[in-house]
Amino acid sequence: DDCHATEAVPPTESGIRARLGRALRYAFVTLVDEIAFWMTLGFLLTALAAGAFIASVTTSSRVGAVLYEDRHSKNLWFDSDPARVLLQMSDRESGFQRFSGTHPLFAALTYPAVMALRRSFGIDRLRAVRLVSAGIAALWAGTLFLVLVLIGCRRFDSTLFTLLGIASATSVFWAGVPETYLLGSTTMLWAVALIAWAQRRDVGPGWFTLVNAATLSVTVTNWMA
Repeated sequence: DDCHATEAVPPTESGIRARLGRALRYAFVTLVDEIAFWMTLGFLLTALAAGAFIASVTTSSRVGAVLYEDRHSKNLWFDSDPARVLLQMSDRESGFQRFSGTHPLFAALTYPAVMALRRSFGIDRLRAVRLVSAGIAALWAGTLFLVLVLIGCRRFDSTLFTLLGIASATSVFWAGVPETYLLGSTTMLWAVALIAWAQRRDVGPGWFTLVNAATLSVTVTNWMA
């Protein structure tokens, strides 16, 4: 029946312009407003992590090799033993790779990363360990920033306190040498972040189990804390 027949009406030029205008407005105005918070958060997180990485590499390059020469020496660097930790992170045959009752999974977490860098880029053991330590410092700084955001600090305050953490004695003295402290501190920050996130969203018991295991994996006494 011709009375019910319809024909497709081609869009007019004004209709195309209106659709294009709405698309551009959503892409460059509405969408930007919706993701501005996450864009800013990601930018700050990346910048702070990169700053911690660079600071760690710079500090470690100024630490003399004498610190790593005697694997049985202690108290050369504030009662720590970086020579032992260096071997634990890089040498399976050193005797320090065996299961440690104090640091159960530290070697298992760091040794693969060190070996991957050595085999991929052909760098020496000390440089690979320094890069992995710098990566841990970046992870620590990024986690600290996220914890501050989750507990309610403004982005400016979170950035300021994270910069303070990067410039603190903890970062200056422990991010520049191979040690277990920063990675252990990172796992403890994960626990704080999980508690803060649980105040906002429902968190399943599996996450608490995983974070408990993480805090226990690097340093046993961290879990007790």
